[in-house]
Order: sequence, then C-alpha cells, then structure tokens
Amino acid sequence: MTAHVILWVYIGLLVGGGIMGLVKGGSKISLITSVAFAIPLILCEFNVLRFDLAKWILLALFVVFAWRFSKSKKFMPGGLLLVLTLAALAGLWIESKRLWPGGPLLSLILAGLWFVN
Repeated sequence: MTAHVILWVYIGLLVGGGIMGLVKGGSKISLITSVAFAIPLILCEFNVLRFDLAKWILLALFVVFAWRFSKSKKFMPGGLLLVLTLAALAGLWIESKRLWPGGPLLSLILAGLWFVN
C-alpha cells in the first residue's frame, strides 16, 4: 500500500466514525470533529498542504484518542481509533522508509501512555 492509499483509508474510517457517532449516539460534535480533522488530511492528499504535514495531524489525533481512551477505559470509540491512528502512522512511517524528524517525540508519547496505564 502506498502512503496515499493508507491516508485515504484512514480519512474514510475517520469520517465514517463521525457519522456513526451522529447516528448511534446523536453526537453532532463527533461528526464536526471528524470532518474538521479530515479536511486538512484531504488537503495534504491534494498537495494543497505539504504531505509531510499529515503525519503531524495524525500524531495530534493519536494524542487525542489516547487521552479519550485513557479517560474512558472503553475500547469503542477511542481505543479503536487509537489503534487505527497508530496503524496509519506506522504505515506512513514504513512507506517513507526513513525516520521522521518527530521520531523521538512519538517514542516519548508512547512511553508516557504505557506508564499512565
């Protein structure tokens, strides 16, 4: 899979999760937030924003979902989106075949999440 395919799949799952939050829980904020994060990712896909910016957006989403999961201790939806975001970050990292400038930052965040739980 290319980095672009990985990102398109993630965008679809992100917006799909927002729609499910609206339909199942009546949460308009889920839909608004998912679309608000999907728009910059789509702009990265169309090279309106630099594609490298996508990894930082995903990293921000990773932190948000990790916080939500650690707060609720429920796998749905925070835990699932945490796993999906981590998979997307790993896919982009593997696809880039180089270390990111933010590599140590991601390691610190992961280590911090491990000790929090």
